[in-house]
Formats: sequence, C-alpha cells, structure tokens
Amino acid sequence: MVHNEREPKLGIKGYPAEGGLYFSLLKETGLHYETAEGWRFVNPKAKASDTSNLAPLWKAGRKWLIINSGRIIPISDLYELWRKPPFGIKDGLLPLLSVAFMLSEHGALAFYRQGVFRAELSDLDIDYLIKN
Repeated sequence: MVHNEREPKLGIKGYPAEGGLYFSLLKETGLHYETAEGWRFVNPKAKASDTSNLAPLWKAGRKWLIINSGRIIPISDLYELWRKPPFGIKDGLLPLLSVAFMLSEHGALAFYRQGVFRAELSDLDIDYLIKN
C-alpha cells in the first residue's frame, strides 16, 4: 500500500489472496481510486458515491484527531473509536483501514514512530503499526 499506491491494483500480479482483499476492501470501496493524477488512496467523500458508507468513518477519524491535536495520538486510540458503535469495525480490518486512512489524509497528518517525527509513512512504520 505504501510503496505501490500509484500503481493499478497496488502492483498485485495475478490473483493471489491479497488480490481478493484489494478488490473487495480497497478498490470496490473506492479507497484506492484512479484520479486525474493517477492511482492513489482517497478520502471516501472524494468519490461521487460512497456505496460502502466509509465517509462517516473517515469524518469521525478526522474530527477525533482534530479534537486531540494537542498530543501524540497512538493508533490504538483511533482503533478504539472505530470499534465502537456506530462503526463496529472488527480488529482484522483496523490495520488495513487505518493505513488507507493515513495515506488518504497524509497531507493533514504528522507521523511519529517511537516519539520521532517521520516525514513520510514507510513500510517499517506499517510493520510497527501491525505488531502493536
């Protein structure tokens, strides 16, 4: 997701299991979308239709981050928000959705890993995210 954002199908070749996850969770939901500038992760409201109803999830995440902008916020706090009603996102989807959220909102977010500012989100940051 991090290295191949600009590629169709995130560069996935053939039909491996991750291809099915890509199509059902990223392409069909419109989170990975071909824009005039090429393929990229987009905010669900950027599309004309949000048939997967993800825009409220993104809106709640952005609002929560703004309210808590005076501190470094662990990703687990965002997970807690998304687990609660009305969203009820299951644990297995949280890492994937949070990475899509971070990539679609990268211009408005600052990233820290182990207290150190990161100018760009990297695959190492995603590894930390998944392990934590």
